[in-house]
Amino acid sequence: MLKPIVRIFLFAAICFCHGGGAVAETFDRRWSETKAILKDSGVDIRLQAFSTIEMYLPRAGVSVSRGGGKLVARSVFDLGRMIGFDGLSISVRFEQNLGHSLNGIGGSLFPFNTSLAFPGEGRQAGDLTEVYIAQRSGNFSFSIGKFDMVSRATLIPLQGGGTLGGFRHLGLAAPATGVTPPYLFGAMATYSTPWASFALMGYDPDSAVRRDPTQGLFRNGVTLLASATVPVTVSGLLGYHGLKLVSGSSRGTDLSQISQALQPGFNGAIPRKAGVWYAAYSFQQNLWQDANDPRRAWGVFGQISMSDSNPTFIGNSFFFGIGGTSPLSDRSGDNFGIGYFRYNLSKDLIAQLKPSLNISGESGFEFYYNAQLNENIRTTFSAQWVRPVLSTSPSAFVIGLRTQLEF
Repeated sequence: MLKPIVRIFLFAAICFCHGGGAVAETFDRRWSETKAILKDSGVDIRLQAFSTIEMYLPRAGVSVSRGGGKLVARSVFDLGRMIGFDGLSISVRFEQNLGHSLNGIGGSLFPFNTSLAFPGEGRQAGDLTEVYIAQRSGNFSFSIGKFDMVSRATLIPLQGGGTLGGFRHLGLAAPATGVTPPYLFGAMATYSTPWASFALMGYDPDSAVRRDPTQGLFRNGVTLLASATVPVTVSGLLGYHGLKLVSGSSRGTDLSQISQALQPGFNGAIPRKAGVWYAAYSFQQNLWQDANDPRRAWGVFGQISMSDSNPTFIGNSFFFGIGGTSPLSDRSGDNFGIGYFRYNLSKDLIAQLKPSLNISGESGFEFYYNAQLNENIRTTFSAQWVRPVLSTSPSAFVIGLRTQLEF
């Protein structure tokens, strides 16, 4: 079933890349007209597909190359236009991964390719990643259902650009917390004022990847997330400072007790520890922005965080970088980013695994440039240098090329 779909996307991409022949122009025009009619009726549809080629080049050892892709379909149903319920909407998102990535090789803990890390690879490569209903009323909104936290993270201005077109490494594309799963079931409320924006979220701490909610939720406690974002303007340039606090009652493996599992003949259960917390401070500041369109901007960004470190496996982390719209005057549709990240693991985890397994923090750099070829086609070059969590594994370069098609 998937092979014909992939061929259709590839054929469309070839047509568009060659300047828009008759077939491409006719398809694009008719599809645009259909989308406009549907949107006027309250149905907003977005389709995306991309292919990726990437190569792992270790400082010592054998290089590895992989190829894959992703299909994404997202729809938003505006029930205000459809049946008269103002402010009420339903959002649905489906993702299907194709092929394989470099994730998991070379002793690296975090994925090199965030897009293909979730919902998975092989037979576990497809999922309905987001299904939620939302009600907006003025500056207040309330949503409940299944949320895709990866895609939400990668849409942050300057830092993001989306899993299909921005940073590839998870450490920058969708920063790991250890307490928030990639997809989750929960509820969220937001409130915006001219001087700050607030969000409060309660969710099931267990991952919602390919999970049936009818089989039971919140069996492992509940997690609460609160955040505040304060806009700051410096010399007319936009920016913000943000604070995020997470606390939960979930139970996880007691990382101070796992060494016993490495003992010969052990067949028991490792003790579990209840209670998690996480705190993060983040910032962004434009260094340049278009006087007529502040969304066209580039600047600096960063975050520093810490957690309970047990049972959460990440102790503390930080990242910083520069990115945003291309500074090239004739490439206003392009965007770029360069950043550094560092994730330090729980000291209990490191101590308990020694000397059987020697691990430390994971760090790296990444650069990407995302070029808009036309209204429908984008291509992204990225280069990563990663020092993996496994101390015996060599550092490595990972280079990749993505081509993205959007309807």
